[in-house]
Amino acid sequence: LAPRLRAWDVNVTWPGGKSVFFQSIRVQPAWSLAWLRGAPALWIALRLPPGEVSGLVLGGDTPSFDGSLRQIALALLPLQEIAPGFQLDGRVDATIDVTLTEAGPQGSARFEAKQGSLTLPVLPIGIPFDELAGDFGFGDETLASVNAFDLAGPLVALTASGTVGRDADSDLAPLAL
Repeated sequence: LAPRLRAWDVNVTWPGGKSVFFQSIRVQPAWSLAWLRGAPALWIALRLPPGEVSGLVLGGDTPSFDGSLRQIALALLPLQEIAPGFQLDGRVDATIDVTLTEAGPQGSARFEAKQGSLTLPVLPIGIPFDELAGDFGFGDETLASVNAFDLAGPLVALTASGTVGRDADSDLAPLAL
């Protein structure tokens, strides 16, 4: 019953030059007390060829996203801004509940990707994988808690857990994996 904005065949170009095509976009106000704090609350549904993003987006001083990704191309994620030299290919399904605060991200993310590759800054080539799954928590004294991280592929299998600490320079962040 709320007003909504719908658009089809939308091409968005990010400041870095990367372009994303959306088959359809739907945005509508969400029933939330956040409006009383001056933070817009919007339900979004984005359809990409192939894949979907849907969930609740809160604006304001502490923006957040609580929703899901289905069959999204990992190459579309802005990983270069977070971790230069880090690249992922493949398709991902994820459940994300993250708030961006002054102290850093707070919340959780769970994902599962299939048939892709992982490239790290220290490796000259990507590592192919059949399955990549993770369960991360954000906040507290650490940047991220790695509750579970599993990579299974034809060249390597890896299971990890632990923490990624905070540091102004991401290359110097303490790891306890």
